[in-house]
Amino acid sequence: MGPLDVTSRATTASSLAQVRAAQGRDEEAEGLFQEALGTVADTDFRNVEHEVLGPYAEFLRARGRDEEAERLEERLGELLPAAANSSARIA
Repeated sequence: MGPLDVTSRATTASSLAQVRAAQGRDEEAEGLFQEALGTVADTDFRNVEHEVLGPYAEFLRARGRDEEAERLEERLGELLPAAANSSARIA
């Protein structure tokens, strides 16, 4: 994984965020989720953004932060057609 490997950087940060959340280290987990989203911001890596948003929304919901989770889920809905099209092109 190098500094230009957007996919690995974002998915690794998201995975580590989920581990930190399970450990009860919520502040660190949230920072890692935000780092993951920041990594794909202003890129065309919509599938990776989609992979990060779902667990982040679940994290927020589990902590009673439903309004914030809803905003992420709205973004997921916007990305869903793009994610499906990307997968169809690969297959």
